[in-house]
Amino acid sequence: MNKIRLAYLPISFLCTFSSLVFAAPIGNENLLLSQAFINCDNSAQGIIEQAACLKDEEERQDKQLNSIYKKLQSHLNATQKTKLVASQRIWLQLRQSDAGLETTLYGQSQPDNLQILLNDIQRTAARTAQLQRYLILLQ
Repeated sequence: MNKIRLAYLPISFLCTFSSLVFAAPIGNENLLLSQAFINCDNSAQGIIEQAACLKDEEERQDKQLNSIYKKLQSHLNATQKTKLVASQRIWLQLRQSDAGLETTLYGQSQPDNLQILLNDIQRTAARTAQLQRYLILLQ
């Protein structure tokens, strides 16, 4: 598995935990994170502030996903809505399964927990982008 360092951790945090290598999803998931998160993360002074930034981003991404999902539903006929609901349920199961796997792969430290949360936020952001593409297709 390819591993990359978590780009958003403060330098002081990386120095403290320099032996850790964070495995983040490969791709453009980081591009889907909000500017508010990037700004918060860049100014975070330690792991507690980092965790607060992640929690805020998690809430922001969940709200955005729900908003796009509802907008997409409003453009669909009954058959398409049924397919969307089924697809979303399967995605939620996959998301939960991936989180369960990561819980066994990563340790139980605070940095590990933050990485797991970041991975979940990136999954949510990627799903939002996917639903957004469907919405654009229908408009």
